[in-house]
Amino acid sequence: KAGHASEALDELVTVLAATEPRVVVLDDLHTVRRSAALQVVADLAAALPAGWVIAGVGQWRPRLRLGRLRSQGRLLELGPADLAFGPDETAELLGKLGVDLPAGEVRKIVAHTEGWPAGVYLAGLSIAGHPDPAEAAGEITGSSRYIVDYFLDEVLTRQSAQTVRFLLRTSVLERICGSLCDAVLDTTGSAAWLNEVQGLNLFIIPEDDQGEWYRYHRLFAEMLQSELRRREPGEEARVRRRAAAWYEERE
Repeated sequence: KAGHASEALDELVTVLAATEPRVVVLDDLHTVRRSAALQVVADLAAALPAGWVIAGVGQWRPRLRLGRLRSQGRLLELGPADLAFGPDETAELLGKLGVDLPAGEVRKIVAHTEGWPAGVYLAGLSIAGHPDPAEAAGEITGSSRYIVDYFLDEVLTRQSAQTVRFLLRTSVLERICGSLCDAVLDTTGSAAWLNEVQGLNLFIIPEDDQGEWYRYHRLFAEMLQSELRRREPGEEARVRRRAAAWYEERE
């Protein structure tokens, strides 16, 4: 209950204040779904004694009310862009996989994977052992075996059939927004859906600050397109026709 949780929190903060400051790590925060539990985490973060730090780690941003901490400069947020690899980190990781590439090819991998560390690693696995690593690097796409296996196991199998259908059919669009998705899927409510899942680590990247336009991560889009062609032959052309009609109406 709320009263018991508040009392327990007060007791915990008192205990922490009497001990040497440390870092409290809360891993897999994305698995916490109950709003009451998330509120306890937010309250703990706000009430931490001086010197203490709480680090929350998850696959996507939990629904924590942290506006006050953010305004006070007491919150450090790290997202995919902050964790992305640059050329130096990419070359180092590839080197550990036994892949030695010219600087230009390394930059191409960075661009294609968008610095996504797991993507760089999977690209390295695909290249390792190839007689011509530079040639293999140029052939890395979202349909490469290791990358397809990752997305299928870690992303698509965890989604509902409706979500998978949405992802597959809209993946052929370079940019997506709610009304465009509604048009190509002959449905409604896509804008709300996009806003809901943007933070769920489904490799959907916002293109503006208003939450209107999005795009898929390059490798994810390529994998989805490959799966769409395999699962629903001919559907890609239908989606493109409807998208063209949507754009024509807005000219």
